[in-house]
Amino acid sequence: MSLIQLKEIHVSFGPQVVLEGVDLVVHPGDRMGIVGPNGAGKSSLLSVILGRVRPQIGQVVTARHLTLGHLPQEVAVRESVTLHDYLRSAFASTERLAQAIDDVGEQLADAEPDERPALMKRLARLQTELDAAGGYHYESRIGQVSAGLGLEAIEPDRPLSQMSGGQVTRAALARLLLTEPDLLLLDEPTNHLDLAAVEWLEGFLRDYAGTMIVVSHDRYLLGQVVNKVLHVQDRGLRLYAMGFAEYVQTRKVHRLQQQRDYDKQQEFIAKEREFINRFRSGQRAKEARGRETRLERRIKSGELTVERPDADREFAFDFHVDQPGGDMIVRCSELSKAYGPNVLFDRFEWEVTRGQKVALMGPNGVGKTTLIQMLMNRVQPDSGKARLFENLDVAYFDQHQAELAGDHSVLEHMKSAAALNAQQVRNMLAAFGFRGDAVDKPVSVLSGGEKNRLTLLAMVLGNHQVLVMDEPTNHLDISAREALEEALSAYPGTLIMASHDRYFLDRVADHLLILGPGGRHEYIEGGYSQWQRILAEREARKRQVEADAKRSAARARKAQPDAARPQAGADWPEELRPLAKLSLSRLEEKIMELEFALEELHNQFNDPAIYADPARLAEVGRRIPERQAELKRYNAAWELKVG
Repeated sequence: MSLIQLKEIHVSFGPQVVLEGVDLVVHPGDRMGIVGPNGAGKSSLLSVILGRVRPQIGQVVTARHLTLGHLPQEVAVRESVTLHDYLRSAFASTERLAQAIDDVGEQLADAEPDERPALMKRLARLQTELDAAGGYHYESRIGQVSAGLGLEAIEPDRPLSQMSGGQVTRAALARLLLTEPDLLLLDEPTNHLDLAAVEWLEGFLRDYAGTMIVVSHDRYLLGQVVNKVLHVQDRGLRLYAMGFAEYVQTRKVHRLQQQRDYDKQQEFIAKEREFINRFRSGQRAKEARGRETRLERRIKSGELTVERPDADREFAFDFHVDQPGGDMIVRCSELSKAYGPNVLFDRFEWEVTRGQKVALMGPNGVGKTTLIQMLMNRVQPDSGKARLFENLDVAYFDQHQAELAGDHSVLEHMKSAAALNAQQVRNMLAAFGFRGDAVDKPVSVLSGGEKNRLTLLAMVLGNHQVLVMDEPTNHLDISAREALEEALSAYPGTLIMASHDRYFLDRVADHLLILGPGGRHEYIEGGYSQWQRILAEREARKRQVEADAKRSAARARKAQPDAARPQAGADWPEELRPLAKLSLSRLEEKIMELEFALEELHNQFNDPAIYADPARLAEVGRRIPERQAELKRYNAAWELKVG
């Protein structure tokens, strides 16, 4: 059984064809990642699945009662609703069930004996529905998701209209995850998330029981959560029924095969055209015309191609350095910076030497961009020095691209940035994806990805000794990120960058500066994977220390005289203290007994024969909540015991 089927879908916007002849089947349990160049139609494909874009040709078949949840790239702001009410609205049906149960309970208290069976039957049905919906635990679930996505610092009664765009997007993502739809559709879900929130989201999606389709340029996330990859390109789709790592390797093989096929076809086409031109007139003219007709027919049908494959790889480039510069690049000494009570740096010491590739990591708000701007002399420290050594040729990549504004064109911008003639500039722009009329567009109307590519081109032409880059992979598709990684990995100069792209950090960085709240920091050699190994080792040591401490405490308690030993459960809630003397195994036995007893009571309650015996019905109805409360107490005691 499928959840969604797309059959021969054709979508166009005016003269622009986005999808053509597309087929797709989404099965329960699919965890599909959608990749492809920017503008290839990934978001349009999601809109077709959602029913927001109607295809001109083709059919969309959706399973009955399918619930869809969608996170768009841009989230509309609801003016009046508060953050807490917005998140609670994910459980509107659960709250209605809880209220209905309360109402039936009040009716039972005043009901006549002949009215009670019907009310008890309705109460059992409502309780079963509430249990299936997760019970009364939605407030704790809201708290867990809010903390994971970094929303706990926002006042719960703050209206969404007073929140930043990034905060609204995180709130929308939190609410969507709480609804747990049958099919989850996420369009760039890691936008506006810091590294800690991305890692939390990764874990949530890895454990998610439903079906999901994720559009993302975050290769690390795709590698962790998807089991199928859908490549969108050239108005079509290609499905790879494998994880992202296997897809990357398989795609490389396909690219090589495509290139070999292309080279063979070009060789054949060249020989045919040489023959046609050579014998266009003379005794073999008829044969030449026939071969020309057949050749053009095969090219027009697509059997032979004159277009180079791998069009998703829009550009490739290299950074050069003419003069290497001195050994010392950066020195921070006694550096301090704070904004009100928020301390970013406190007597911070740091050095970077020539040739190092250093990445700044840490949650949003800990000072990554501030440190970069202090190095670039755009923000002044409160005390101390942040020195990027003089006489260095430095290029700065600003994630907000504030300098790319105004009415001057792409071509004019590059003419002023590079000592090249107009044709040379056009050739370089074409290599970076700016072809035809695109070179005449005002820089102010460029997309985020286009601005990034234009800035990268200016940096390539500069032969800079030091590159300082703040989130350089923002707005870049996967192929562009791969090209940037290759160029920076081979760059012989010094690189200082801030990035949330973990795949990028692993490929490029050889040192990490990890910034934390309150001015805390660590400086390590290696990339993101090395940092994860360090954290895992620390966590293992911490668990070992805690386990050793518990064993030592247990031995110390046993060695004490009975009178000196603290009473078992002395620090437990008063209602649970009588259970503290029970062993862990006895608590587990009792929990199993209560669960079995509850199951028996529910079976009796669902037996139609019970409604002929009002006394028995009332007794079973009374014992169910008693057993539920008792089970809750034993579970709480077990948790305290094992904790």
